[in-house]
Amino acid sequence: MTTTEVSQETQTRQRISEHPLSRMGLFPLAGILFLVAVVWRILDIFVLSLGDTWINIMPSKLFPLLIIAGVFWKYRRNEFSSVLGLAKGPYFRTQIVLGIGIFAAWHLMLNVFPKIIYGFIDPTYIVSFAVLNVDILWYLFLFFLTNGFLEEVLFRGLLQNTFRQRMSAFGAIFLSGLLFGVWHVTWPLVNGIDSAFSAGQAISLMVFSTIFAIFYGYYYEHFSSRRTLVGTITAHTLMNFINENFKVGSDPLVQGPDYFYGSPTLLVLTIAMFLITFIVLTFMAYKYRIEDVQNHWHRVANWRTALTTQGQGSVSSNPSTLSLH
Repeated sequence: MTTTEVSQETQTRQRISEHPLSRMGLFPLAGILFLVAVVWRILDIFVLSLGDTWINIMPSKLFPLLIIAGVFWKYRRNEFSSVLGLAKGPYFRTQIVLGIGIFAAWHLMLNVFPKIIYGFIDPTYIVSFAVLNVDILWYLFLFFLTNGFLEEVLFRGLLQNTFRQRMSAFGAIFLSGLLFGVWHVTWPLVNGIDSAFSAGQAISLMVFSTIFAIFYGYYYEHFSSRRTLVGTITAHTLMNFINENFKVGSDPLVQGPDYFYGSPTLLVLTIAMFLITFIVLTFMAYKYRIEDVQNHWHRVANWRTALTTQGQGSVSSNPSTLSLH
């Protein structure tokens, strides 16, 4: 690198370090970026009504994510992974597998088992299965992947890590989770415009979403030691994608997160299983860390390898046994 190139690079770094977005405190910056995401969400849902079009509200997912990531990448790169959680992190594949497992537990206990059990209680309830939006499933997967990145980066990354500078870890998890719950009240409002709005639906969706967020926040804080959001992004993406497009039961279908229950009994069953799942998963995230799971898998793999090696050794040392078969 020539002296001129070094001088230009130094000047560029100096300009970046002097930029207001570089010098601004994390708390006001998080507030501005959160406001951008909220305003864009309101604009796309309530003003432009993009939820009724093929594109859905993709702009409110993609562009706030790009803005948040772009600001940190250009002006605060040293905080890109520590604040946003956008890092591959150690045990990447393990995080992916655990994210799939968490999604499966939530989905079965929240959307499948309660409806099957209720079908035995009420014979008139049809436990059906339907696949929606078959022609655009690929697009919807991209949509919910983008949504998973945005909501995890925004709430578990930016907001939770920002609040953590002013309060305890639990307080940061709870406050960011509560905001996540309020964020999802938009869908009962949208559905209420075209049908009978239910305050109970809004409250139940807010509570469900808040509890989801508290678990994801604790998983990120404790289990993953705030190193990466890979696991929660995986679980979040699959939960939304499967829940939106693969339907179990005969309850009315609503836009957005589909937690509408026509029967109080079914709602109680779902809440009970939901709380059980939350308690079990949170306890597992409390008792173990990602390193513990990885080490356990290594021990199992080594044990299997040893058994395989031992079995091959006994076969090769007894060739006459092999010929008898």
